[in-house]
Amino acid sequence: MHKIELDETVVENSGPQKLLVVDDDISITQILKLSLERQNYQVLSAFNGIEAIDMLQKHEDFTLVLTDIYMPKMSGLELLQYMKVNKPNTPVMMITGQPDVDIAVGCMKDGAVDYISKPFDLENIYHKIAKVIANSQQQPQATSSEESIDKIRKSLKFQLGSRYEIGDFIGEGSIGMVFDCKDLKKKDLPSQAIKIFKPKYIFLNEEERLRERFLASAIISSGIRHPNIVKIRDYGFLRNDDVPYLIMDKVEGKTLQEYIQGDEDFSVEEVIHIIAQAASALTVIHANEIIHRDIKPHNIMMTPEKQLKLCDFGVAHLPDSTLTLTYELIGSPAYIAPEGFINSRVDHRADFFALGVTMYELLTGRRPFLGKTLTTYSHQVQFLTPDKPSEIMKGISPEIDKITMKLLAKLPEDRYQIAEDLLVDLNNIYDPSSNLIESIP
Repeated sequence: MHKIELDETVVENSGPQKLLVVDDDISITQILKLSLERQNYQVLSAFNGIEAIDMLQKHEDFTLVLTDIYMPKMSGLELLQYMKVNKPNTPVMMITGQPDVDIAVGCMKDGAVDYISKPFDLENIYHKIAKVIANSQQQPQATSSEESIDKIRKSLKFQLGSRYEIGDFIGEGSIGMVFDCKDLKKKDLPSQAIKIFKPKYIFLNEEERLRERFLASAIISSGIRHPNIVKIRDYGFLRNDDVPYLIMDKVEGKTLQEYIQGDEDFSVEEVIHIIAQAASALTVIHANEIIHRDIKPHNIMMTPEKQLKLCDFGVAHLPDSTLTLTYELIGSPAYIAPEGFINSRVDHRADFFALGVTMYELLTGRRPFLGKTLTTYSHQVQFLTPDKPSEIMKGISPEIDKITMKLLAKLPEDRYQIAEDLLVDLNNIYDPSSNLIESIP
């Protein structure tokens, strides 16, 4: 057992602390690895954010992550956001060149614990790392999900109780929690739900600008009416916390993910019907210059009558921003378009790729890309052409193959450019008199 002595703090350790160094410059990683190992740290290295996530998923016990800010494939900024959502108890320290100190300080506002500058002052690095580790071990770990849920419910009741009756907890995602709610002034409305964004993952900097963007997008989203889109009824900010919330219609039914994981299979005709309804929803979303950016079975509800309802659309994803409210580049890697692994500024055609992955999964029972690690998966999405659906399952026509593979095209310009064209192709597959396919709105 050894001790790290820092000022008047003494932290005991039963073994070497495990650190992860992330930098695309191999000389930097080698210098830090060798130097820190001499200080009795166990050090692993990665050369970009995607490789780092693979290691974070394999090793649960990293004490500290040190990451460069600018790297190919996934930057340190995006890795920082991943850590905040998925590894909130693991501190992150930024590595920067001297001209980027201001940016590194900005990263600290976004959750990084400190930064180190190039060229390195090793003694200063040793001191900073020891301090971070000592502080992190004295900090209480993140509250349990149950405690967080209870705390948020009480806040909602206190701040919105005069207008909305807050009910049971429904579910939780990486950026928000959803509760049953009832509008006390409009009791004739259908069942509703309130989504509250987690304060930790929003408005990372430039708060006022992003607040304005949230309001502008919420106004647009609340004005959208379409049978295949969950209706947003109200929106605002909790006055005590300045945290945004959305009031939306509650959908009875199951997500496509629940169907996929269950025993019920869809026929080919039903899959085409599902994709057509999603495409119909995208015609309206894209017409309002909103990019969904998180099309996946988890976000697609099916009512008992098999009507599709697209959820979680638009509020954080306006097309002209270099930032989203949540940095969701890596929120759903199985459905990210090839260009999304290179640059977070994707356009509406990334929605078509994600819809193609969903269509492929519904048709074949498996995803088109099956990499076991994020690095492998990213490579497959960018460079590997998957088998056609008809090569996996019988009863799939060449026309369906053509539509699916066009949705999954590597280059955005080779995919559908507008959802209306996708709907036309889907409607041409079967006799329109069957009323299987939704018509273009």
